[in-house]
Amino acid sequence: MSNTPAPSAHAVRRSLRALADGTAPRSSPADVVAVDAAARAIAEAEAATTCAQRASAYLADGRLAALDRAVDAAATERSSDDHDDDLARRGRAARRTLRRLQTALLDARTDSQSSPAVGQASD
Repeated sequence: MSNTPAPSAHAVRRSLRALADGTAPRSSPADVVAVDAAARAIAEAEAATTCAQRASAYLADGRLAALDRAVDAAATERSSDDHDDDLARRGRAARRTLRRLQTALLDARTDSQSSPAVGQASD
């Protein structure tokens, strides 16, 4: 588990809204062809953050663990050209976005399970 604090409900809603309406920052993967698994995993995670549907599919496929490993690998592979530092930074940014979405989805599911359905009378 991460030691980072949970995002505020406002931040989660803002991130989810940005993903849903297409206003999330668009960072394209590096033009360099990704030859290693870490770069490929991070590029796929970045691509998923630009579209709510892709992000949901990414999360449903359980790919956050692979992203965690990729970020760790990129962070430990410090190179003189700063490519790995940039790769790790991009991976951490994608991971933050995806985790905020995951939190929002889990909160929404919890809220919908604890609220009566629209149009149904509650006891």
